[in-house]
Amino acid sequence: MIISWKALKKGVLVAAVVAVLSSLMVAAVSAQPPTPPNRFFGDVTLNGSPAPAGTNVTATIDGNVCGQTTVQADSTYVLDVVSSGQTAGCATEGASIDLTVGGSPAGSASWSSGQFTELALAGEAAPPTVVPTVVPKTPTPVIVTGTGGYLDGSGTAWWVYVTSGLSLLLLGTAGAAAYRRLRP
Repeated sequence: MIISWKALKKGVLVAAVVAVLSSLMVAAVSAQPPTPPNRFFGDVTLNGSPAPAGTNVTATIDGNVCGQTTVQADSTYVLDVVSSGQTAGCATEGASIDLTVGGSPAGSASWSSGQFTELALAGEAAPPTVVPTVVPKTPTPVIVTGTGGYLDGSGTAWWVYVTSGLSLLLLGTAGAAAYRRLRP
C-alpha cells in the first residue's frame, strides 16, 4: 500500500491537533482551585482593655504560621487562615488553630474551609522586661612620664647629636668628592 504525501501530511496534522487538545484537557483537570481560607473576625482585648491598633494577631497550626494581621483602630481584627493547599503545613478540615495577640495566647478554634467565624480574642500582655542600666566606668587616665628611652638620665637627646654629626660628616665627604671631580 502506497500512501501519498498529502495523506501523510493530513495524518500528522490530525495527530498534532489531538495531542494539543489532550494536553489542554489534562491541564484543566489537574489545575483545581485552591481551598478557600477560614476567615476569623472579632474584638481584641489585652489585659481586659481594648488592644491598641497595630498589635499583631497570629494564627498557627502545629507551629506553622498560617495567617497574620494587625489589630485595627477600633480594636477589631480580620484574619484569613489559609489551607494546606495554599501553604504547606497549614489547615485541613477540623484542624486546631492557636491564635495569639501580641505574642500571648488569646484563643483557639477549629478550621473550616470558606467559613466566616466570629471569635473574640483576649490576650494577656507580658510584663515589661526590665533591662538593668549599666553605667559605664570612666577609665582612669594614665599619666605617662619619662621619655621612653629617647633621653639619657641627664635629660639630653644624645641620639640627635650623633645622628646630626654623622649626617654632616657624610655630606662633607660627598661635597669634597664632588669638588675634586669638577676641578680641572
